[in-house]
Amino acid sequence: MNKQFVLFLLTLMLLLVPSVVFASPIPKEEVAVSSITLEETLQYLQEVEEDALLDLGLIKIKKGLSKKEEPTFAQQKNVSAEGQEGVEVIIFVYYKDEQGVAQVTFQSPAQVIGASGIYNETISLDTIGQNYVVVYVQKEEQKIARQFQFNRKKQETKIELQSKRYDILKMIP
Repeated sequence: MNKQFVLFLLTLMLLLVPSVVFASPIPKEEVAVSSITLEETLQYLQEVEEDALLDLGLIKIKKGLSKKEEPTFAQQKNVSAEGQEGVEVIIFVYYKDEQGVAQVTFQSPAQVIGASGIYNETISLDTIGQNYVVVYVQKEEQKIARQFQFNRKKQETKIELQSKRYDILKMIP
C-alpha cells in the first residue's frame, strides 16, 4: 500500500509540474542590424546552378521562391526559410524603369534569425511585368545575395486563360 501511495504521489507531481520551453533571445548588444541598400546588396549576387539556387549556405529557402524565373498572378508571396541563429535576412523587390534604373517597391525590415532557425516574410509584387526579388543574408563577414525574377501577369489574363481552357474542354467529345 505504501509503495502504491508513493508511486501515485510521484505520478501526480510529474503531471502537475508544468513544462515550459523558452527560446533564448539574442541580446540586443549582439545584434548589429545593418542598413544596406539594394545597390550594395547587388554586389553580393552569386550566379549558381538552378538546383543550388535555394541554398544560400546560411539559409535554405523552403517556400515562396523556387526557380530563378517564373510567371505569377499573385500580388504577394510568402517566403519561408530555415537558417542558422544570428543570420540577418533582408529581402528587396524592385523593377527596372524605362531607363533601366532599379526602382525598389518593397524592402523587408532587417530580421535576425533566432533560436528557432525559422525566417518568414510576406513580400509584395506591386508591378505588373518583371519583378526582381533579391534575398540578402549576412552573418559576421559572410554576405550572400540571390536574385529571383517574377513576371507578374494581369488578373484579366488569368480569367481569359481559364475561360479558353473551358472552351477547349467543351470541344473534346
